[in-house]
Amino acid sequence: MKVNKYWAEKISSIREKGYRNFTTQKINLHSKSINTDLPEGYELSNIYSKYYSLDELRLIDNEELYEDLSYIKMIYDELSGSIIGDFKTFNNDIIRNNSIEELNELNIDKNYDISLKISKLNNEKDVPRELKFDENYFNKKNHIK
Repeated sequence: MKVNKYWAEKISSIREKGYRNFTTQKINLHSKSINTDLPEGYELSNIYSKYYSLDELRLIDNEELYEDLSYIKMIYDELSGSIIGDFKTFNNDIIRNNSIEELNELNIDKNYDISLKISKLNNEKDVPRELKFDENYFNKKNHIK
């Protein structure tokens, strides 16, 4: 919870609370009712989200969905540009430090390796920096059952 609180306060685009009905509130994916930890991981790591009911998805037009996705991409770009060093180390620093002021001082620390990497299963993956969305791919009819 400390990590997502840090990022919610750090990312300037998120400061517009309620914009397009996005929120920093906790999400509930009903993870207790299924036999996997995956939804719980999403719940705990959620920084900013928007809920769409099934009825809303049936009525919403593709342009609005595309605008929401573009907005989230802008927030992602700001977040990824704010990471000093590698993702895992920086988030561990967030967990270990007591205050956001101390973390802001870390942003100035030049001892970090500036390559943006995510360590996952002992393999390093480059963080995508220039995500592009094809308007035709994000058609709501492709994602609603």
